[in-house]
Amino acid sequence: MNLKSKRIHQMQNDLYLTAEQVSQLLHISIRSLFNHVSNGTIPQPIRLGNRRLWPQQALHDHVCKLPRKKSKTRK
Repeated sequence: MNLKSKRIHQMQNDLYLTAEQVSQLLHISIRSLFNHVSNGTIPQPIRLGNRRLWPQQALHDHVCKLPRKKSKTRK
């Protein structure tokens, strides 16, 4: 299997998310999503025609590596 065939096979097995789905998943606006993409806190999407899609697993891996914010607890 050559490199192109491997990539196509990998793409067929991945789930891809639209900007709307990613923004809902992260509880942010679409504008905020693209701001995060611009400043590098969220990976660049893959372009497929005129669509921008994020591989779900790559996005999940990236978000899991981000430092967690400390939650404020009430006393």
